[in-house]
Amino acid sequence: MTRFLVVPGRGVPSADHWSRAWVDGYPEFSWAPEPPGPPVDVAGRVAALHAAISADDEPAVLVAHGAGCLIVAAWAAAHAGPVSAALLVTPPWAPDGADGPRRRLPFRSILVASRDDPMATFEQFRAYAEDWGSELVDAGPAGHLDSKSGSGPWPAGERLARSLSGPVPRNPAQVFGEVPGEYDRVRPAYPLTLVDDVLSYGPSGPGGRRALEVGAGTGRATVPFAAAGMPIVVVEPDDAMADVLERRVSSLAGVDVVRDSFEGFRSDEKFGLLFSAEAWHWTRPGTRWSQAADLLADGATLALFWNTERIAEPGLRTSMLEVLARHAPAVVVNDEAVTADQVWHRWPGDELSQLAGFEGRTSRHYLSRRSVAARDYLGLTRTRSQFRMLPPPVRRDVLAGLTQLFADEVPLEVHTTLLLARRSLRGPDLQGGRRAEESAGERH
Repeated sequence: MTRFLVVPGRGVPSADHWSRAWVDGYPEFSWAPEPPGPPVDVAGRVAALHAAISADDEPAVLVAHGAGCLIVAAWAAAHAGPVSAALLVTPPWAPDGADGPRRRLPFRSILVASRDDPMATFEQFRAYAEDWGSELVDAGPAGHLDSKSGSGPWPAGERLARSLSGPVPRNPAQVFGEVPGEYDRVRPAYPLTLVDDVLSYGPSGPGGRRALEVGAGTGRATVPFAAAGMPIVVVEPDDAMADVLERRVSSLAGVDVVRDSFEGFRSDEKFGLLFSAEAWHWTRPGTRWSQAADLLADGATLALFWNTERIAEPGLRTSMLEVLARHAPAVVVNDEAVTADQVWHRWPGDELSQLAGFEGRTSRHYLSRRSVAARDYLGLTRTRSQFRMLPPPVRRDVLAGLTQLFADEVPLEVHTTLLLARRSLRGPDLQGGRRAEESAGERH
């Protein structure tokens, strides 16, 4: 059953207000927070909303009225959590975002606008909808859609709210945005020697040109490259991940963040380096290689790398696999390190090795051993795409089983694989590379 969190406005809803009717009448609706009445303590309400959202792993639908809509916007600008959608009803106008951020919301939303609301004009509602990325619903002359407007239990609004609870297709490439803070905290860093190997590869390295990073996430790879003095254009499609990324790189010079997919990114610039850390498999198979070739200058570097984490104690690893087999048998654990002999016979090395548009292919392999706190290993599990795509009850069972299994620390081996290639001189042979890519794309 979908949970609905109702975010009240400035006042205490009266007995005949639709929000109170929904909370009192349906167990799936609850206050977030209980209406405290004026004045509005924005920080306190945002904290209370965050606590309510975080209390359950089940994605929530937020239902906000009046000033509560601004609380939702403020929460989305500062936090992330399991929210699938929001119904935003007649937010009061705040010039220049004075009472709340005006950035795009990272979840689906519907904004209900009235034609005669005393607190905002219809054009101001439209401006909110454009800024927040909300679908705009015209309620006609409905006042502020409160008790004074005579809206009563507002069955049309209830239908709108429940329409947001239907199954929404989830993109496994973007479920990381449900837990961006944890992702940033627990994902292992990349070896600093890897950055040196990438920047020193080839006769002239990036050749004074900027780098392009594809699928930057929260910036785990961005920061060491930028710290090494590399100016970077960073492409990240998920707003929640990009929010963390922008905060991480705010003090670094020469980093430009573009909120877009690799496929949607357009530039006439030729880059000296294109790198992607654990994100290349999320790009479109039929076009990724040719797009990379088009964006790179002659002789420029392509660098693809990823971490593979493996529990170092065989018995503990076997027990972990048994927990997954019991609760989530569809999950495939791929924690085998790729050796130098294997790397060009497995994806993505097998595809890259066929492309005439790239030359000088080589690989680097790194190994580190560490022990991580059990809670951090569980956090790492929560950031896995396969785990996030499981139904919430299954996720809870998996975490409960793993929690019982681990003691204070979990021993890990982290294998890092780096593939390097140079963009060959442009010429007729690039077409052969594209034909190979199209064939490979059909296979995958």
